[in-house]
Amino acid sequence: MQITFVTVAGRQSHIRDIYDVVTKVHTTIDELSKSIQTRAMSESESSLKRVSAAVSCGGSTAGQMLEFDVEYKEEKYAADYDTNGPVTSIVKRWLAPNLRVEKRNDLDPR
Repeated sequence: MQITFVTVAGRQSHIRDIYDVVTKVHTTIDELSKSIQTRAMSESESSLKRVSAAVSCGGSTAGQMLEFDVEYKEEKYAADYDTNGPVTSIVKRWLAPNLRVEKRNDLDPR
C-alpha cells in the first residue's frame, strides 16, 4: 500500500494505492473525490511492486518477531552540530529478511 498526501484548495487529502501482486490488480482510493478505481497491473508492474525475501542485512541473529527470523544491526554516525561536544547518532534496525507480503482479504476496500 502507498499513501500519497495532496493539498487541493487548502484542504489536505489522502490517496491510497493498493497493489495486489497476486491477482495483479491496482486499486486507488481517492478521499477527496470519494472514488475507488481498479485496473489491471502488467506483469512488469506487478514484479516491480512485489516484495520478496531480502538478503541478510549483515546484522547478528536476534531471534524472532511475529514468527519471522530477525537480524539486528546497529550503525553509528557522527553528527556535525554546533554544540559543546561531539554528537553521535545511533540507528538500530531489526530486519526480517524472509518477510513476504501475502494477499489479505481484509484490505479489500469493497
